[in-house]
Amino acid sequence: MPSPDAAALLTHPTAAFDAAWAADVRRRSPAERARWLDAADAATRVSLAARRNAVEVYRALADDVADDLGRDDARADARLRLLWEKDGRRDAIVARLAARATASRDPALAALAEVVAAECVAEAQDHERAEELLVALLARHRGAGTDVELRCASSLAEVYRRQGRDYETLILARRTLALAEARDRADFRAMAAFRLVETLAELDEWEAHAPALALFAAAMAQVGERAGEPLWFVLWAHRAEVAVREGDVEAADRAGAELEARCRRAPIGGQAHEWIPSLLARVELAAGRLDAARARLDAITADRARRTDDALRSELLWAPAARRPDVERTVATELLARLEQPPAGTRAAGRVLRATRELVAHFAAPPADPDALRRAYDVAGAAILERMAQLDRALRMVPELSVAEPEDRRTLERSRARFQVEQAAVLDGVASVLARRLGGPRAPLPDFDRDGRYLRVCAWCRRVAMANGTWLPVGHYLPSRLPSRGGLHLSHGICPDCIPTIVLPPALV
Repeated sequence: MPSPDAAALLTHPTAAFDAAWAADVRRRSPAERARWLDAADAATRVSLAARRNAVEVYRALADDVADDLGRDDARADARLRLLWEKDGRRDAIVARLAARATASRDPALAALAEVVAAECVAEAQDHERAEELLVALLARHRGAGTDVELRCASSLAEVYRRQGRDYETLILARRTLALAEARDRADFRAMAAFRLVETLAELDEWEAHAPALALFAAAMAQVGERAGEPLWFVLWAHRAEVAVREGDVEAADRAGAELEARCRRAPIGGQAHEWIPSLLARVELAAGRLDAARARLDAITADRARRTDDALRSELLWAPAARRPDVERTVATELLARLEQPPAGTRAAGRVLRATRELVAHFAAPPADPDALRRAYDVAGAAILERMAQLDRALRMVPELSVAEPEDRRTLERSRARFQVEQAAVLDGVASVLARRLGGPRAPLPDFDRDGRYLRVCAWCRRVAMANGTWLPVGHYLPSRLPSRGGLHLSHGICPDCIPTIVLPPALV
């Protein structure tokens, strides 16, 4: 593409600006490179497609863009803001530009560059360092009501989301939403609403999820197709999930049809390639279309090792409806084994709890499998303790809690109350299984600390075993001693003090 003029940027697809073109344009004379940048500046005022091409020019000539800092601050500012706000990439090119811009004489641009530099750190998977940088930046800009504060809150919410820290994400997403409303930034409003909806679903907070989903839909309607397909996929997927939960087959079918139409227009890959067919299988199940559901599940992949937890959950729902107990038992056993393995530490606790509820129901049904049932209770108990620790950490560590919205405070209070009920239910279930197996008041203590890596909880007195042989109430143990980044393994049993007192409760006979 030899001609560095606006017409070329308007008529060529973005794909034409490939690595070979970028290398070629960088070799040209300073005057020619300047003409390319001038053409890109003109193209930004024309259309969305032209702006995308302009971004590619700025990326190819990043060193020239950086050299304009200090010479023509207004022009450099406009170029950098387009790069940082309209292009999601946070690679070495962007990191280099951000590092140069932090020395800008414009305080607003320098502050924004610091946020972008932190985003590049997060993109490199150094989430702890990114969190450090963003927390410090947000402390400096909190209350200013500027675009920098908005971007800080939004980026920190995303770092928390990627770490699976649901409560921090919830609070920061709500803070981002308030700032986006004040700044009238529809793009940030849509992203904040997306994080709210995703997080509330992970937390099983469906009461708060409904208004958040309506908010997400309104925000997406405002930004339209500019939001990009991934966010639209999420919106329609949540609509389908809610419709399935509520038994609204017509709404589930509408949402499923929209998802399929979008998949045809923009094929997806990665986990979403299996997640969406798995969700569509649940839509078919809700409508009683078992053969269609089976076809959806078969289309995911023939390789069992690559199937997601979500696909296994959908198959676990299909099997009893199709009267296939053999498939049901095989899938339940496979899903339980997965949840017990190391990746479980990186799974959202809410997602684990949803899966283990289904597993408990399966293994408790005739013919019951006491060993598998107890293992499922162990996984569920670990997920509950993880959630309790996450909540307590958020209450201690997130400054935004002081300005949390009333709805968020109610969500946190509901969560804490539900944890206590869920933990009691798990422990009662474990006590039932163990009491039936022990069969008497002075039976031997089971070896429930299988390999020394497990947190031991007594199902009778509900205390946690310490390394020195003492047993503490769960409330005293939490939250500081639980792993800060997941990976908790739990095993329920009976502490020595409770052995002499064990009597099978009448309700469990």
